[in-house]
Amino acid sequence: MPFDQLPDLPPQIEEMWAKIAQARGPEPHNQYLNLSACFLSELPEEIGMLSGLKHLDLSVNHLQMLPENLGNLSDLQLLDLCFNQLNSLPKSLSKLSKLNTLKLLGNCLDTLPEQVRQLTALRCLRIQQNRFKSLPSWLGELCELTELDASGNTLRKLPNSLQKLKKLHFLLALNNQISAIPDWVADLPELQWLGLDNNKIKQISPALLSHRSLKHLTLGRNQISQIPADIRKMEKLEQLLLHHNALHELPKSILDLQHLRRLDLRHNRIRQFPIILLHWPNLKIDLEYQGKAPGVKEKVVFLEGNPISDVPTEIMAQGIPAIRAFLG
Repeated sequence: MPFDQLPDLPPQIEEMWAKIAQARGPEPHNQYLNLSACFLSELPEEIGMLSGLKHLDLSVNHLQMLPENLGNLSDLQLLDLCFNQLNSLPKSLSKLSKLNTLKLLGNCLDTLPEQVRQLTALRCLRIQQNRFKSLPSWLGELCELTELDASGNTLRKLPNSLQKLKKLHFLLALNNQISAIPDWVADLPELQWLGLDNNKIKQISPALLSHRSLKHLTLGRNQISQIPADIRKMEKLEQLLLHHNALHELPKSILDLQHLRRLDLRHNRIRQFPIILLHWPNLKIDLEYQGKAPGVKEKVVFLEGNPISDVPTEIMAQGIPAIRAFLG
């Protein structure tokens, strides 16, 4: 039935068909189709006929499966399937040879389907908040990946094959059950952001300290009790997040990190104000964390939630000059 003859459609379904009709038109309208939050429980076969599509957003729906003709979208570059109810993917997905971004956040997958293995053009793979207990070793074959986010699963470790991903810039595995930082992370030459918050990590591994290009290291909510003195080797580090750990003190070598702008030490076990912070030029002490990152040029140490007893909170709130005067 032609679109203009469909009777009494619910608003979201009417919107869907209007967008599909537009995607049948000329460029650039036929390259982008956004059906996010349309309350869809299934997709019409017509979507598989939109051969010109490059971006397809099906996020925030109720999809439990996808049609096999999705593989006909040979020009597709981005596929967003976030927040659905998928526990499998169509076999035809492997035909999407130009796909560079695949978002699977918030589904019901317990294994990463084999068809993803064929998507060798992938640069961004987001598989957060699924049911993965492990990741396949073949993931290391996706050598074009620059971003991998496996947060919010129940992973105990990351596969060693990931060391083959030499173009990886972002590696995130927050909210898992990982007990150690893999040594092979130091072999990822392009890595700039490593996020392993809320795991079971007890130490910053010596191998990681030799990584020279890492800019952001986030290890909040773990069980780390010490910052190694060799942290000085991570000379490009700009952000070091160690909140909710078991730290008692800071090494003097923290001052050697010339690019460090954000040091998050909230809710640790620091009982005495770290004297070395008095020697950090233009430093701001923050005792009321608001969840916002400091400005690019602002150097901030977050100390909220530590049992510091030698310097009163009201003195620390006044900044480094007041602390220095108080301590004499």
